Amino acid sequence: MLKLHNATGLVEPRPHTGGSKPTIDKDMLLQIESMVLETPDITLQEIKDALGLTISTSIICDAINKKLNLRYKKTLSTQGRIAKMRWRPVKIGQMTNRKWMAQVLYFLAKVA
Repeated sequence: MLKLHNATGLVEPRPHTGGSKPTIDKDMLLQIESMVLETPDITLQEIKDALGLTISTSIICDAINKKLNLRYKKTLSTQGRIAKMRWRPVKIGQMTNRKWMAQVLYFLAKVA
């Protein structure tokens, strides 16, 4: 505060500069979303290679999970009794916990 007062004569905070620019812009995010929804079993490395990105796969994963709100969830098939994987939106607070996972594993062991 003293340094700011000596430099400017004021003690008001400086205006916000906007922060860093996002690594994945909106157009790239839409491309990633279409790729994930078209081929649900696509890997992060395949997305990175297809779009020619130089960022890490963890940034792509964060964009899919946080910005697109998609999670990789198992759904149980009633006919084949096998677990299928698919991307689907998940509401906040609806994350799986260990108790739920234990129940699913018990059910799968009982069915098999």
